[in-house]
Amino acid sequence: GLADRHPDIVVTTARQQVEAKNTLMAQMGLIEAARMFFNGGKEANGASVLDELQKQFPEAGALADYYRLKFENYMGRGDASGYQNASLIAKRLQNDATTNAWPAGFAVEGQFYAALAERAQGGDPKTLQNKLREVVASTQGTYPQINSRASVQLANSLREGGDKAGARKIYEDIVGKEGADENSRAGAYLGLG
Repeated sequence: GLADRHPDIVVTTARQQVEAKNTLMAQMGLIEAARMFFNGGKEANGASVLDELQKQFPEAGALADYYRLKFENYMGRGDASGYQNASLIAKRLQNDATTNAWPAGFAVEGQFYAALAERAQGGDPKTLQNKLREVVASTQGTYPQINSRASVQLANSLREGGDKAGARKIYEDIVGKEGADENSRAGAYLGLG
Protein backbone atom coordinates (compact mmCIF):
# COMPACT_ATOMS: atom_id res chain seq x y z
CA GLY A 1 0.00 0.00 0.00
CA LEU A 2 0.85 3.65 0.19
CA ALA A 3 2.59 3.27 3.56
CA ASP A 4 5.04 0.82 1.95
CA ARG A 5 6.54 3.71 -0.01
CA HIS A 6 6.13 6.55 2.48
CA PRO A 7 7.76 6.18 5.89
CA ASP A 8 6.27 9.53 6.94
CA ILE A 9 2.83 7.91 6.82
CA VAL A 10 4.10 5.05 8.97
CA VAL A 11 5.48 7.55 11.52
CA THR A 12 2.16 9.41 11.62
CA THR A 13 0.27 6.17 12.16
CA ALA A 14 2.73 5.09 14.88
CA ARG A 15 2.27 8.41 16.68
CA GLN A 16 -1.49 7.89 16.55
CA GLN A 17 -0.91 4.50 18.18
CA VAL A 18 1.14 6.20 20.92
CA GLU A 19 -1.77 8.55 21.61
CA ALA A 20 -4.19 5.61 21.63
CA LYS A 21 -1.92 3.85 24.18
CA ASN A 22 -1.43 0.96 21.79
CA THR A 23 2.23 0.66 22.72
CA LEU A 24 3.09 -2.52 20.81
CA MET A 25 1.79 -1.19 17.50
CA ALA A 26 3.41 2.19 18.15
CA GLN A 27 6.80 0.58 18.76
CA MET A 28 6.53 -1.65 15.71
CA GLY A 29 5.52 1.32 13.56
CA LEU A 30 8.40 3.50 14.74
CA ILE A 31 10.89 0.69 14.15
CA GLU A 32 9.55 0.02 10.67
CA ALA A 33 9.56 3.74 9.80
CA ALA A 34 13.20 4.05 10.94
CA ARG A 35 14.13 1.00 8.85
CA MET A 36 12.37 2.51 5.84
CA PHE A 37 14.16 5.84 6.28
CA PHE A 38 17.55 4.14 6.58
CA ASN A 39 16.89 1.94 3.56
CA GLY A 40 15.80 5.03 1.62
CA GLY A 41 19.03 6.87 2.44
CA LYS A 42 17.38 9.29 4.89
CA GLU A 43 19.69 8.64 7.82
CA ALA A 44 18.78 11.74 9.83
CA ASN A 45 15.08 10.88 9.64
CA GLY A 46 15.73 7.28 10.66
CA ALA A 47 17.89 8.34 13.61
CA SER A 48 15.26 10.86 14.70
CA VAL A 49 12.53 8.23 14.68
CA LEU A 50 14.72 5.87 16.72
CA ASP A 51 15.38 8.63 19.23
CA GLU A 52 11.62 9.19 19.45
CA LEU A 53 11.17 5.45 20.09
CA GLN A 54 13.67 5.54 22.93
CA LYS A 55 12.09 8.65 24.43
CA GLN A 56 8.53 7.30 24.23
CA PHE A 57 9.39 3.78 25.42
CA PRO A 58 12.63 3.86 27.48
CA GLU A 59 12.11 0.38 28.92
CA ALA A 60 10.58 -1.33 25.89
CA GLY A 61 11.61 -4.64 24.43
CA ALA A 62 11.89 -2.78 21.13
CA LEU A 63 15.12 -1.19 22.34
CA ALA A 64 17.03 -4.13 20.87
CA ASP A 65 15.85 -2.92 17.47
CA TYR A 66 16.84 0.65 18.41
CA TYR A 67 20.44 -0.40 19.01
CA ARG A 68 20.58 -2.85 16.12
CA LEU A 69 19.28 -0.37 13.54
CA LYS A 70 21.59 2.38 14.73
CA PHE A 71 24.55 -0.02 14.76
CA GLU A 72 23.80 -1.37 11.27
CA ASN A 73 23.31 2.14 9.91
CA TYR A 74 26.68 3.30 11.24
CA MET A 75 28.49 0.18 10.05
CA GLY A 76 26.80 0.50 6.65
CA ARG A 77 28.37 3.91 6.13
CA GLY A 78 31.69 2.17 5.53
CA ASP A 79 33.81 5.01 6.88
CA ALA A 80 35.88 5.71 10.01
CA SER A 81 33.24 7.99 11.53
CA GLY A 82 30.53 5.37 11.04
CA TYR A 83 32.68 2.64 12.59
CA GLN A 84 33.51 4.86 15.54
CA ASN A 85 29.80 5.65 16.11
CA ALA A 86 28.97 1.94 15.77
CA SER A 87 31.53 1.20 18.48
CA LEU A 88 29.95 3.82 20.74
CA ILE A 89 26.50 2.29 20.19
CA ALA A 90 27.89 -1.17 21.08
CA LYS A 91 29.43 0.16 24.30
CA ARG A 92 26.24 2.05 25.15
CA LEU A 93 24.18 -1.11 24.69
CA GLN A 94 26.52 -3.06 26.96
CA ASN A 95 26.44 -0.31 29.59
CA ASP A 96 22.67 0.20 29.44
CA ALA A 97 22.05 -3.54 29.66
CA THR A 98 24.21 -3.84 32.76
CA THR A 99 23.06 -0.61 34.45
CA ASN A 100 19.36 -1.29 33.86
CA ALA A 101 19.54 -5.02 34.70
CA TRP A 102 18.21 -6.00 31.26
CA PRO A 103 18.31 -9.66 30.21
CA ALA A 104 21.87 -10.88 29.60
CA GLY A 105 21.28 -11.20 25.86
CA PHE A 106 21.39 -7.42 25.48
CA ALA A 107 24.90 -7.21 26.92
CA VAL A 108 26.07 -10.12 24.79
CA GLU A 109 24.62 -8.48 21.70
CA GLY A 110 26.59 -5.35 22.61
CA GLN A 111 29.70 -7.52 22.92
CA PHE A 112 28.99 -8.91 19.44
CA TYR A 113 28.59 -5.43 17.98
CA ALA A 114 31.75 -4.21 19.70
CA ALA A 115 33.77 -7.04 18.14
CA LEU A 116 32.50 -6.21 14.65
CA ALA A 117 33.10 -2.47 15.08
CA GLU A 118 36.62 -3.08 16.40
CA ARG A 119 37.49 -5.21 13.38
CA ALA A 120 36.02 -2.61 11.01
CA GLN A 121 38.32 -0.04 12.60
CA GLY A 122 41.37 -2.11 11.68
CA GLY A 123 41.35 -4.68 14.45
CA ASP A 124 43.09 -8.01 14.06
CA PRO A 125 41.11 -10.84 12.36
CA LYS A 126 42.24 -13.41 14.97
CA THR A 127 41.05 -11.13 17.78
CA LEU A 128 37.68 -10.85 16.04
CA GLN A 129 37.47 -14.62 15.71
CA ASN A 130 38.28 -15.12 19.40
CA LYS A 131 35.67 -12.55 20.46
CA LEU A 132 33.07 -14.12 18.16
CA ARG A 133 33.85 -17.56 19.60
CA GLU A 134 33.18 -16.11 23.07
CA VAL A 135 29.83 -14.72 21.90
CA VAL A 136 28.89 -18.01 20.22
CA ALA A 137 29.81 -20.00 23.36
CA SER A 138 27.94 -17.67 25.71
CA THR A 139 24.76 -17.71 23.61
CA GLN A 140 24.64 -21.44 22.88
CA GLY A 141 21.14 -22.64 23.76
CA THR A 142 20.04 -19.32 25.25
CA TYR A 143 20.02 -16.62 22.55
CA PRO A 144 19.68 -18.40 19.19
CA GLN A 145 19.48 -15.28 17.02
CA ILE A 146 22.63 -13.71 18.45
CA ASN A 147 24.31 -17.12 18.32
CA SER A 148 23.47 -17.59 14.64
CA ARG A 149 24.48 -14.06 13.66
CA ALA A 150 27.81 -14.34 15.49
CA SER A 151 28.38 -17.78 13.96
CA VAL A 152 27.91 -16.43 10.44
CA GLN A 153 30.37 -13.61 11.12
CA LEU A 154 32.85 -16.10 12.57
CA ALA A 155 32.52 -18.33 9.51
CA ASN A 156 32.95 -15.33 7.20
CA SER A 157 36.13 -14.34 9.04
CA LEU A 158 37.49 -17.89 8.92
CA ARG A 159 36.76 -18.10 5.19
CA GLU A 160 38.48 -14.76 4.56
CA GLY A 161 41.48 -16.02 6.54
CA GLY A 162 41.75 -19.18 4.44
CA ASP A 163 40.10 -21.70 6.78
CA LYS A 164 37.52 -22.85 4.26
CA ALA A 165 36.82 -26.16 6.04
CA GLY A 166 36.19 -24.47 9.39
CA ALA A 167 33.92 -21.91 7.76
CA ARG A 168 32.03 -24.59 5.83
CA LYS A 169 31.32 -26.58 9.00
CA ILE A 170 29.85 -23.51 10.71
CA TYR A 171 27.76 -22.58 7.66
CA GLU A 172 26.39 -26.14 7.45
CA ASP A 173 25.57 -26.11 11.17
CA ILE A 174 23.60 -22.86 10.77
CA VAL A 175 21.67 -24.13 7.76
CA GLY A 176 20.61 -27.21 9.73
CA LYS A 177 20.04 -25.43 13.05
CA GLU A 178 16.55 -25.01 14.38
CA GLY A 179 16.03 -21.48 15.62
CA ALA A 180 18.46 -19.84 13.20
CA ASP A 181 16.92 -16.62 11.93
CA GLU A 182 16.33 -16.10 8.22
CA ASN A 183 19.16 -13.59 7.79
CA SER A 184 21.69 -15.92 9.41
CA ARG A 185 20.47 -18.83 7.35
CA ALA A 186 20.74 -16.71 4.18
CA GLY A 187 24.27 -15.69 5.16
CA ALA A 188 25.18 -19.33 5.68
CA TYR A 189 23.79 -20.31 2.26
CA LEU A 190 25.79 -17.49 0.67
CA GLY A 191 28.88 -18.70 2.47
CA LEU A 192 28.35 -22.22 1.17
CA GLY A 193 28.09 -20.86 -2.35
